[in-house]
Amino acid sequence: MQMSHSRLLSTYNVSPYKNKLLLAILGAVAFRILFACLFPGIQPRYYGGISQNFVDVAHNALQGRGFVTYVNTAPLSSSVDHWSYEPFIDRPLGYVLLILLPYAIVHSAIAIQLFQAILSGVSVLLLIQLGRMVASERVAMNAAFLYAFWPLSGRFEIIILPDAVTSFFILLSTWALVRGVKEADPK
Repeated sequence: MQMSHSRLLSTYNVSPYKNKLLLAILGAVAFRILFACLFPGIQPRYYGGISQNFVDVAHNALQGRGFVTYVNTAPLSSSVDHWSYEPFIDRPLGYVLLILLPYAIVHSAIAIQLFQAILSGVSVLLLIQLGRMVASERVAMNAAFLYAFWPLSGRFEIIILPDAVTSFFILLSTWALVRGVKEADPK
C-alpha cells in the first residue's frame, strides 16, 4: 500500500509550506557546507592573508592579548624586520566579535565557515518572511530557493571575511524595517 506525498505529510502534521521552508533552509546550509568541504578553512589563493588576519585577531583575543595582530612595524626602507603586536584597527572589529564564539568553541577556521553557513540558513528564513510581507508566498519561496542554491552565494558566504555575512545583516535590517512599518500602519 502506497501513501501519497500530501497524505504522508498530513499524517505527520507537516504542511507543504513548512516542508518547502525546511527544504530551503536546510538546503542553503547544506549547499554552503558542501562549499566549505571543497574550500576548507583559509584558502591562500582567495583572500588568504586577510582571512588569516581575522582568525589571528580572534585567537589573540582568546589568549588574552586583546584585539591585536602580529605585524611587521619596520619602515619600508628598513632592511631589518620588526615584528610586534599592534591594535587591530585596519579592518571591521564587529566581524571579529561575530566569529569569536565559533572560534572559541573549536579553534578552527572551519567552525567559522559552518557558523556562516548557519547564518545563511537564517537568511533564507528572513528572505521568505520578507517576501511574504511585501509580495506573496510564491514570490517568497522562489526568491528563497534562488538565494539558497545560487552558486556564488554558496561559495562566497563561507569565506572568512566580513562580506560573507553582509547578506544576513541586510536581510535582518530590511525585515525589521518592513515589519516595523507594517505594524505602525496596519492597513
